[in-house]
Amino acid sequence: MRADKAHWHVAFAVAALWALWVAAGGCLISAFLVFVLGTFLILRAGCVINDFADRNFDGTVARTKNCPFATGKVSTRKALLLVLALCGSCLPIPAGYATRCLCC
Repeated sequence: MRADKAHWHVAFAVAALWALWVAAGGCLISAFLVFVLGTFLILRAGCVINDFADRNFDGTVARTKNCPFATGKVSTRKALLLVLALCGSCLPIPAGYATRCLCC
């Protein structure tokens, strides 16, 4: 789970927060936190899926030869469970809390 390159977080968060501001007529602090949390979680899931997809290729590239999949530090099962956990933790966000914040 790579969290060292924050420029993607900023890019996705700005888009989500702009949509929030337009939809709500002003930024609500609780909805702001929900959107930032959702952005972080779903980007982490995307990074894990990308590493999983490239697991057989990363060992041959100098830049990625030390990635967890390439070195065998992380098993396929653990990676898929992590993706399920990250995506599962995102489900309650649009299902209830974010809607309740925006509609108040």
